[in-house]
Amino acid sequence: AEDEGGSTAMKERVVAGYENRIRAFSSPEKIFQYFASEKRGGEAFMTPQDFMRSLTPAASKEEKGDGKVLLSPAAQRLFSLVDLNGDGLVSFH
Repeated sequence: AEDEGGSTAMKERVVAGYENRIRAFSSPEKIFQYFASEKRGGEAFMTPQDFMRSLTPAASKEEKGDGKVLLSPAAQRLFSLVDLNGDGLVSFH
């Protein structure tokens, strides 16, 4: 039997593989819906962390203690380009 750490590592590999296939083969809207973690009024929104995870698998590995992804200054600048109203969230439409 695998120890719990092995099970966790296996699960992470399976999820990472699935997410890579989503990024590579899905429509932009499906990618957005998969990675968006905020829902408001029935509409999905991406946080800066969601946005970076949707672009690169490496973003999901650099986490703080609260589970949020640490964003580099360059990543923060990139997000600011798509966060048109400056509220910290991005919608698909």
